[in-house]
Amino acid sequence: MSTSLNFTIGTKLLALSTLCCLAWGISSFGQSFPQPDDWPWWRGSSHVGVATAGQTPPTSWSETKNVVWKTPVPGRGHGTPIVVGNQVVLCTADEAKEIQSVLCFDRSTGKRLWQTKIHEGRFMRRNKKASQASGSLACDGE
Repeated sequence: MSTSLNFTIGTKLLALSTLCCLAWGISSFGQSFPQPDDWPWWRGSSHVGVATAGQTPPTSWSETKNVVWKTPVPGRGHGTPIVVGNQVVLCTADEAKEIQSVLCFDRSTGKRLWQTKIHEGRFMRRNKKASQASGSLACDGE
């Protein structure tokens, strides 16, 4: 292969990769995900389990202390709830009915906004200390 052909292919690849990066940058311009007070996946938006600067999460709880709302949740879940915008989303498993679900609650009031059944029947064997909803959810901002 000649040097001029290599230069032409390299230049085209560089131009293509630059255009792709530019398109990605323009498409995400003005979008800010996650928001500073979101907790969109396990260990939070920074992946280190630390709240962003300016937040003061509670360090102790009781039946009433530092509790904004309570709501009944069917079944059990051991995964991390996530917080995105004004929504708190968690997974749960009703082992008696063999139903796994994802539930979404209003962050301010605790009102259930929606529930989606993701699996029904014939649960797999599990560790006795866990539940069928031990995985953690994640949100990509969509």
